Amino acid sequence: MFSSILLALNQTCHPLYSTKFLSKIKEIKFIPEENQEPRNGFRYSIALFQEGELTFSFTLTEVNGHYYYTEPDLFPIVDNFYKTLDGPEE
Repeated sequence: MFSSILLALNQTCHPLYSTKFLSKIKEIKFIPEENQEPRNGFRYSIALFQEGELTFSFTLTEVNGHYYYTEPDLFPIVDNFYKTLDGPEE
């Protein structure tokens, strides 16, 4: 299990509760985009840490340099989770 997850928006990171967040996204299917040309920018970046070490990271449309779309759409799930976080922004 991951000890922490960071959700980055405009270079701001928020610690998230691993189990709660992962339970919301665990069934999402990542389907490869036909167009794999490089792109710039992202809305959110998710980074998974275990014992303080980065173990995996991805954006809403890119994993390990490959572009995907998701079913269901990942953006509303991550956006809602971010908007309902407790505590001040860091």
